[in-house]
Amino acid sequence: MQKLWNYIHNQMNTNESFSNKDELRNMMIMAVIIYIIVIIILLFLGKFLWNQVLSKKISGLKPLESIWQFLGLMLLVQLLVCC
Repeated sequence: MQKLWNYIHNQMNTNESFSNKDELRNMMIMAVIIYIIVIIILLFLGKFLWNQVLSKKISGLKPLESIWQFLGLMLLVQLLVCC
């Protein structure tokens, strides 16, 4: 019981500050860069799969001309599925 009391006491008495702003900023920048890299990989992979698999197997679909078309499709599907 004493260990629990000490843990709660330590947690309540910690002084949170923003003294590590640089570290937080660097982490946010890295997260944004990683997110952009993942999106770019998904766009190229999605366009490749669309052109190589879907457009050949489903007769009504045409190949995509650019990754921007696939980005539009991704956004449309996300809007239709999530909302």
